[in-house]
Amino acid sequence: MNQSISSKYKLSLLSLFIGMGISNYVLGASGAVQQQTNIVSLDKKININTIEKRPVIEIMPTDSNGISHNKYEKFNVAKPGIDINNATENPAKIILNEIISNDKTRISGNINVLGDSKPHFIIANPCSIDCNDCNDCSVTNMGRLTLTTAKISNMLDNGQMTDKFTYDTKRGQIRFKNVISEKFTDAAISRVFARSINLQSSQLNVNDISLIAGKNRLEDVDNPKYINITQYNQEYNSRKIKLTIDANSTINANDSYLHISSGKLDNQGVINSSGIMNISSVNGNIFNQKELIANNQNYTFINTDFINFGVIKSKVSLAINGQDFVIFNEDKIIANHHDYHLLYSHLINNKTIQGDDSVKITALDTAIENNDQLIAKNQKYQLVNSQFKNNEEGTITAYDISNVDNANHDAAVKLEITLINKASFVDEGQIAIGAQKNDKPTVFPIGKATRYQYGTLNIIKDNTNQLPAAWEQVFTAQ
Repeated sequence: MNQSISSKYKLSLLSLFIGMGISNYVLGASGAVQQQTNIVSLDKKININTIEKRPVIEIMPTDSNGISHNKYEKFNVAKPGIDINNATENPAKIILNEIISNDKTRISGNINVLGDSKPHFIIANPCSIDCNDCNDCSVTNMGRLTLTTAKISNMLDNGQMTDKFTYDTKRGQIRFKNVISEKFTDAAISRVFARSINLQSSQLNVNDISLIAGKNRLEDVDNPKYINITQYNQEYNSRKIKLTIDANSTINANDSYLHISSGKLDNQGVINSSGIMNISSVNGNIFNQKELIANNQNYTFINTDFINFGVIKSKVSLAINGQDFVIFNEDKIIANHHDYHLLYSHLINNKTIQGDDSVKITALDTAIENNDQLIAKNQKYQLVNSQFKNNEEGTITAYDISNVDNANHDAAVKLEITLINKASFVDEGQIAIGAQKNDKPTVFPIGKATRYQYGTLNIIKDNTNQLPAAWEQVFTAQ
């Protein structure tokens, strides 16, 4: 049987699939099953022009808020892609594409918006969205992109319509598989909202991106870079809720935001932000197994376990805030400035926390354990009803890491520990201030602890600067 298909026959077949939604697939020249573009209007009001090989969708007219609301039974896009015609006299500010069926959306071709208005482009399918294929999956010529599995609404309590939406992400998955286009989207802001999000062997090159997973109610606000998040359920660590970046995946962005509610965020790949990276979690587990790299990073955790098996690196600052969470560092956390605010929490450092300039930790009802390297030029710990324990294998080193050769006997470095309301600092390891680890100690060790000092040590206990009696013998300024 001759399996070649003429161009004319292919065009007719494509038109039939788009207009009637008969099938998602045809046989290619080799006999392999190939996905075809398959778009079916729910109410038959959307005009789909299939005269050209690349279909053009004539979207619905806009309402008073500038919204074109388009409803589909099927919305599947393959090569060579589709065009969304927004080059009209009254272009839409928001193009909402809502898929109402039991079929997931598959995108393996380019979706391009015609016109100059750069709208907010939304694809909403509660049954899931799959973005596939190597170089062809992309979404272009829009100001903002939202991919979501949410039930979506823009109706206010008084029945009026608004240009701000709510998104209820109680079901569905958004998956990126083998997406390696040079630029997935040129949208200034990309948002992905679903119960679960999965990147497999993909490289997302975007401007700003938000990945929010869990059973949440999300609400647009005036600033398009932000969104209100309300968690629906309080169940802890649901197996169905995941945000996964596999070992062969990379996200390259300007600013990035990742959030998990009652689930697992597992980064096995590389997330690289040239600007700010924000990571937050409520009732979640977070695993970093490879690299989190940004200019500035901000983490906010509530009732969360954060385990770092990889590298966290901030060129400028790393801020960690929250309550009832545990941080296990099993590899490297590096930033110029560290600023941690820990409430009812536990920080366990089993490898390296390095601040090229400073590390500042403010703790209330918190336990801190250092079992390896804690390094920074200036270190400040304010402990309220908390315990900081430098264990036998732990080393707290205060010196200028950017100028190691000349860092010995550096009087500019500073270690300050403030103890308030039953707080304690237990030292069974080594403390070096303004000196390197292999320097000859200026005093003899007492017990297990070895201490060096050339800079400033300031212990503030009960609002006074008097040293504990046992420490007065060993900390003497040089």
